[in-house]
Amino acid sequence: NVWTRAEGYVGASEEGLAPGHHFTLYLVPGAVLVGKVVRVGDGSPVGGATVYGGGEAAESDERGAFRIERLAPGMYKLRAESDDAMGVAREQVVLGLGETSAPVIIEAHPAVYVEGTVAIAGAGGCEAEDGMVSLREPTLGYESYRALEADGVGRLRGVLPGTYEVVVRCPGFIPEERYPPVVVKDTSVTGLRWEMTRGQGIAGTVVDAQGRPAARVIVHAA
Repeated sequence: NVWTRAEGYVGASEEGLAPGHHFTLYLVPGAVLVGKVVRVGDGSPVGGATVYGGGEAAESDERGAFRIERLAPGMYKLRAESDDAMGVAREQVVLGLGETSAPVIIEAHPAVYVEGTVAIAGAGGCEAEDGMVSLREPTLGYESYRALEADGVGRLRGVLPGTYEVVVRCPGFIPEERYPPVVVKDTSVTGLRWEMTRGQGIAGTVVDAQGRPAARVIVHAA
């Protein structure tokens, strides 16, 4: 997989079998989303909020202003979250090639910060890549998720009040069938711990009808 990024352009990537594949990457001018994150009610700015849009993200400054660059043409629905606030833009924004949006106002509602550790039974926190913790509110269809840090800690910002189901992932380890729900009210929730156990492994060789090793075959276990 070959990829590239350049200031002011949309990133590009291409996959191919090496050696022998000629990679050609095309860069197009990136679109830009600009706007401001404010609190519902008094309209005060929310600084330090992370604003997500189209796989890119930016942090709002002390005035609540943000700017997200290198976006492909398309339709975007912006979301902002901080330790004590969360908001979604009221309308979607449609951007053309290299276009800069009109200022988008995101009104943020009161929210809290949730922190917990995905831990391995009898050991420390999850150190595997692609570890994740997710909080899901089934009645509202709302979900908050975050990749784990190197010590297995998941820090979820901008979590709205509600009762959440917990889903965790640590490749190579098995979660419990169910974890106690996380109840969020008006204060931050910290010190949570979700244990997993080490999984078993299956090793083998894939061969064709003549018994020769078969390469590039995906093997699933269910």
